[in-house]
Amino acid sequence: MDDIVSKKSASEGTANKPLLDLQFLSHGTVECENLDETRRFYEDVLGMECIQTSARSMMMRLNSSTTIAAVAGGGGTSGGLYNHFGFDVATREEVDAAYKKVAPVQEEYKIKKVTKPVFQHGTYSFYIVDLDDNWWEILEN
Repeated sequence: MDDIVSKKSASEGTANKPLLDLQFLSHGTVECENLDETRRFYEDVLGMECIQTSARSMMMRLNSSTTIAAVAGGGGTSGGLYNHFGFDVATREEVDAAYKKVAPVQEEYKIKKVTKPVFQHGTYSFYIVDLDDNWWEILEN
């Protein structure tokens, strides 16, 4: 028998009961080099609430119960553009306004890259690559 994976598209979903009985997605994790500098970026640029949970980790969130854990000294590499976290805004004008605020502080916050806003994958957005090679998308949704 061929090793054929379901030919359903992602939008079709499945009627099968999942193997695990999970309640909700609680968090994601990013790696960082310097917890203090990383926290400054998350609080001052992205407006996230940050709580240090140990000498080498902190938890962040923004207007939700889903959190992101940042762990210092992981030494990993970035997953790139398609491995990112998204922050929604209501309009294209808000995307542009966010870009105009972030672009001038790129050096101050050691931001490695700020892409120009464009229409892509059905929405208007831009990306920020932070000092730890994590990708963040600001998008109209």
